[in-house]
Amino acid sequence: MSDSRVVGCISVCLELRDTELRGTIPYKLELDHLCRVKHCCNPDHLEAVTHYTNLHRGASIQARNAKKTHCKWGHEFTPENTYIIPSGAGRACRACKANTSRRLYKKSRVI
Repeated sequence: MSDSRVVGCISVCLELRDTELRGTIPYKLELDHLCRVKHCCNPDHLEAVTHYTNLHRGASIQARNAKKTHCKWGHEFTPENTYIIPSGAGRACRACKANTSRRLYKKSRVI
């Protein structure tokens, strides 16, 4: 089944849910397909959630990174140890950032 047919099937589910089951979808909410089966058209498998929640429930790279609790070297992502990259590109471990800076500084000092 092509993607457009799946979207069409989900649209039918949305119409059914909107009109018969729960009313309209609240403002700033979108439907999350809970079972993740592309061919599923069961309106019971849909839930109105925020865009943020919908993205983080998925299997995207952003969702996987958001679920991480420790950096690749084992430091915990706590508010004190997490550096938020200003461009919005993600987060970094402050301990690892400090270790890298220290290592590069020592390397630059060797003549």
